[in-house]
Amino acid sequence: MVKLGYKRTKIDNCLYKRIHNNVKGYLLIYVDDLILTANTDEEIQRVETLLTKNFVMHLLGRIKYFLGIKITMDTEKKILTLNQSEYIQKLLERFNMTDAKGKKTPVEKDLKLNDQTEEETQNDYRQSIIKSVMANISKRILVETRNLSREPPPGISATPDENNCRYFHVIMAGPNGSPYEGGLFKLELFLPENYPLYPPSVRFLTKIYHPNIDKLGRICLDILKDQWSPALQIRTVLLSIQALLGSPNPDDPLANDVANMWKNNETEAILKAKEWTQIYAIGE
Repeated sequence: MVKLGYKRTKIDNCLYKRIHNNVKGYLLIYVDDLILTANTDEEIQRVETLLTKNFVMHLLGRIKYFLGIKITMDTEKKILTLNQSEYIQKLLERFNMTDAKGKKTPVEKDLKLNDQTEEETQNDYRQSIIKSVMANISKRILVETRNLSREPPPGISATPDENNCRYFHVIMAGPNGSPYEGGLFKLELFLPENYPLYPPSVRFLTKIYHPNIDKLGRICLDILKDQWSPALQIRTVLLSIQALLGSPNPDDPLANDVANMWKNNETEAILKAKEWTQIYAIGE
């Protein structure tokens, strides 16, 4: 890019520009894709020729879509339109957020960018996006809280703290047919600031004898770690934990001593789990 006379912009490391004798050109590089635009056909031809001499290039013609953005150009009116509504709608449907409302960015119509306005506009844009995301996150938490109250998962109650809507007091009934049957287990669930991009933090407060739950109440569950998805909800997490009580997995332990007992003497392990349930989880 430098040999072509293009310089990297401050606003984006992937964006290069060249301004020479009223000829303006811009290059955007994304992985192995390259977008070129200029105010003269000669500049576009010059760059294409030099690039194809040095690299294996496939010229795809005028751009129509990029990163989910639909691009339309009216050369007569000199109007460039960017529209990402179709892509955004697909994302909202994928992550169960179709009730989210749109947010206008602070970028004014017909705004012309230059070296002075680029950084200021970008900062305003970032702040607007952050505020919009945080507003939608807060709304999602309220919706999930309301749904948990109206239709609680079977055998589970989750109540938000009076002073912190991100902290939940949870009571979970042990599944029927499991060593924890008849027990009522207390848990705490906390939603981080970047929820739902990151999973909740959940911990047992009631002592429990289980290979996937340690002495501090921490839980070994894939959706609380690397298998988390923003499409999942508090309800999903709680039901998954309850299912874990019904199906202990000593092959992926958090409490190694309990897991060893479960593997070497499952009958004894189950008896001990029932004993702990009787002592710590019944009548609390």
